[in-house]
Amino acid sequence: MRVSPWLGIPAFVAALCAVHGSLSAQCATNVVASLPPPHPPTCLTLLRDGRLAAGMGGFDATTPRVAIWDGAAWSPLPAGVNGSLWHIVELPGGDLVVFGNFTVPSPRCLRWDGSAWLPMGSGLPNTVEDANLDANGELWALVTGVGIRRWNGSTWVAEPNPAGLTPQKMTRDETGTLYVTTFPQSVGPGIELPGRVFERQGSTWIDRGQLAASFPSGGFASAICALPGGGIAIAGNFTAVAGLPAQGYARWNGTSWSTAGGGPPWQTNVLQALPNGDVLAAGSYAGLLRSDGGSWTPFAASLATICFDVEVAASGDLFVLGGTSPADGVTRVASTCAANSTTIGTPCLTPSGTLQFSPLVLPWQGAISRSRCTGMTATSIGLGVFGFQPTNVPLAQIHPSGQPGCDLLAAPDALALLVPTAGAVEMTLPIPTAATLVGVAFWQQVLQVELSPQQITGIAGSNALRLQIGRY
Repeated sequence: MRVSPWLGIPAFVAALCAVHGSLSAQCATNVVASLPPPHPPTCLTLLRDGRLAAGMGGFDATTPRVAIWDGAAWSPLPAGVNGSLWHIVELPGGDLVVFGNFTVPSPRCLRWDGSAWLPMGSGLPNTVEDANLDANGELWALVTGVGIRRWNGSTWVAEPNPAGLTPQKMTRDETGTLYVTTFPQSVGPGIELPGRVFERQGSTWIDRGQLAASFPSGGFASAICALPGGGIAIAGNFTAVAGLPAQGYARWNGTSWSTAGGGPPWQTNVLQALPNGDVLAAGSYAGLLRSDGGSWTPFAASLATICFDVEVAASGDLFVLGGTSPADGVTRVASTCAANSTTIGTPCLTPSGTLQFSPLVLPWQGAISRSRCTGMTATSIGLGVFGFQPTNVPLAQIHPSGQPGCDLLAAPDALALLVPTAGAVEMTLPIPTAATLVGVAFWQQVLQVELSPQQITGIAGSNALRLQIGRY
């Protein structure tokens, strides 16, 4: 396809839509494999390196309670926990924190440091409903019926509950914003005030509205999840949110609520967002349901039993707790038209390190594709290159300041100026939902332009990425 050089990003996206893919009629989302851990699993967590951690149940301290799936086999961690696990969180240094109904060696929370199970202070007073990390890497936990606790490295610190109400669900979105829903508040025999939704800004809780339901029952959220790019989705027993009519489901985009499409069947216990913004729901019904903002439809028809947990890998694959027979296993689900990324060429070595370019969010239809380049110097700017074809041209042939051994690897059909933050830049590209885009590929690269007050002093290049658009 011939296009005019130096397109802007919107024009590049429009030209991308003119390229016709060939896979759209063949797309399906299917069960790929059943991955039963050594004991019945109770929770799942994806680790930063792509491995999967499964927590398991039991009532003694002789059976391993955590197993790690490395893509080929399960590796159980040593025994030492005398109860079931409900949540696993990976700390920035790689340690794992587990929460459950155990009491040994400390109540309801433990840390695995790679060689031993260690207590975390005096433990927690009740089971943990949700847990996540803040922007500083500190661990927060929502303790059932108690409130929010923050681990400061040596003890659990109580954080103020929003408006003095009891939190029910908690999540943190991609921007680091913390959201909490609260239980209905009893104010008399058979009378409850509705639950509410709160957003934390700094140290202040901002009320985002009540979850109204039919009198006298107060509305509440039974499930919550973060959405790509920020905001949340909630499902539960409510007929309005912040005064807006709702049928048990709503989305908050950081500014306003939307309730189009209604909610999944009662009772939904799990919500999970896909990279393209669609939301999956699981609960007291067989399989997974999916919403694209309209009606709820079955997702992966072969998931025929109840699902209890869902994790989405960076590749777009899903790991589902339950969903197949037997229901006490882990199921991997994948699209037959999956988005993918291939690394091309060799990154340049600069004074601050290698210009390493990697995908963060693959180009799924309806998603915002994101890629990150690290190793940028503090005195440089980045130039994002978007191309319909690969190329291989020495940078020294393009500009006198091009570094030897560094090449332009993506045709410069569109360019974006990128300002480094902490030695890194990110490239983003919105992917439309046009069915003909499935299977279409494009190329990206980052050029580092080193600047002095008077001139360009050097140009280096990262590796390139070949990105292929996919669909669930």
